[in-house]
Amino acid sequence: MHWIKLAFTRYFDFSGRSQRREYWSFLVFWLIVWIVTAWIDRAAGLRLPVPNGEAKPFVGLLATIFLLATFIPGLAVGVRRLHDSNRSGWWTALPFAPILLLVVAAMTGLMPPVPFRFLPLLVLIPPVVLLILMCLGGTSGPNRFGADPRGVEDVADVFR
Repeated sequence: MHWIKLAFTRYFDFSGRSQRREYWSFLVFWLIVWIVTAWIDRAAGLRLPVPNGEAKPFVGLLATIFLLATFIPGLAVGVRRLHDSNRSGWWTALPFAPILLLVVAAMTGLMPPVPFRFLPLLVLIPPVVLLILMCLGGTSGPNRFGADPRGVEDVADVFR
């Protein structure tokens, strides 16, 4: 519970580093609460209509409020997690790269019909890469984003 609270106390803090435990605790908490709020929305009939008129199972009033309330702390803890492995927080934008690529290609008229065959790969690979980056361990000792959040300056100190 401490790790989830830590993510919320550092709500707008995009600097520094976060351990894997803080990031994954927040993510599991977020996923569980999102599913519960979506279930409550469905049971209470609070699902929001979408443009085609059908109500989607995970688009409800409570779930939407929860998603909006946790967007910034989720983004901040993700950026800090990447900082822990000495990577820029801009890697969190990686899943949006295929969309941006397709928009630019469509606007410039450079989009041939061939990329649509590879569209599933274009859309699936960046989130998988980001997932792998989030699973990697942080750098031991200080890096360009701050001190080691584990408080251990040298790996050898762990075994003393």
